[in-house]
Amino acid sequence: MLKRLHKHHSYANVMATVAVFGTGLAALAVAAVAVADPSPPYQFTGSPAGNTDDPNSDGAAPSSDRGSLNPLHYNEHPITVPANEENERMTVRVTWDSTAASDWDLLVFRDVNGDGHAQSDEPLEDSSLQEAGAAEEVKVNGLTPSAKYVARVVNFSATVPYQGTVTYRADPPQTTITKRPPDKTDKSTVKFRFVSDEPGSTFQCKADNKPFTPCSSPKELRRLDEGRHTFRVRAVDPAGNEDPTPAKDEFKVVD
Repeated sequence: MLKRLHKHHSYANVMATVAVFGTGLAALAVAAVAVADPSPPYQFTGSPAGNTDDPNSDGAAPSSDRGSLNPLHYNEHPITVPANEENERMTVRVTWDSTAASDWDLLVFRDVNGDGHAQSDEPLEDSSLQEAGAAEEVKVNGLTPSAKYVARVVNFSATVPYQGTVTYRADPPQTTITKRPPDKTDKSTVKFRFVSDEPGSTFQCKADNKPFTPCSSPKELRRLDEGRHTFRVRAVDPAGNEDPTPAKDEFKVVD
């Protein structure tokens, strides 16, 4: 069975692969991506010490050692990344009642030994230690299937329970312009060609100050006035992720 083309292949490699296997590959690749969406969210809860309403909580007491990697009191929640190649980014978010004078902190560790706890020698991926608001959020990139993490929720001055959510996303597609007009042209119509590193992607184009609209390759810009012009195009993968850095080209129409 033909496998989905892996991201970050160069355009030349992708085109060479398509040339070898023919148009059937594109159909298979599109079908594979369409069904391989990121995994659904995972939720967890926790409470401060003395709260007996939440049986899943360890009951973290307040800790005065803010920012410590090994605070006195905390709750830990093990996270295993589902074996899904589209789970390439993870967001761990903890929220609580904003009307309460509470403060939870969030640290996410890589669980190297897989025991469900963050040990002192295990790497910290990132932390969120805001002193105001009613949410903490940590993002982790470059996930691998079945990798293990631990979300450590520290009670800095919390009096109410929290709710945690782990969401997964695919990496956004990358867009490349493969054909463009000369830097200076006397033509009022120019043509662009472009590709995405994600099979099955659609595209949105933008000329000068106009908004992005759906488009396809090749794309013609017509009735251009003399002067400088800017063309942008971004890919949108089958999961709805947009390229956050659209491909851009500038050229000038001369008399």
